[in-house]
Amino acid sequence: MYARIEISKPNILFFTETWFNENNPNQLEGYNLFNRNRSYGIHGGVCIYTANYLNVFECCNEPFRSRELEQIWCLLKTGN
Repeated sequence: MYARIEISKPNILFFTETWFNENNPNQLEGYNLFNRNRSYGIHGGVCIYTANYLNVFECCNEPFRSRELEQIWCLLKTGN
């Protein structure tokens, strides 16, 4: 996977079943990481990587933040 990312250099990456936790967030060089870990157990989780040069913000207000769902909402600002 890392080799494919290095070759294609996508602007945005989406992953499910990340299995991340606070001890292993798996940051990719050149990308910002937005992630939501499963609050119980060791599996699950979702993340979005965005290229550092993109103007992206995580939507942290309700209803975009749910304790029942593993979801992340981000806003990509374009133009001026």
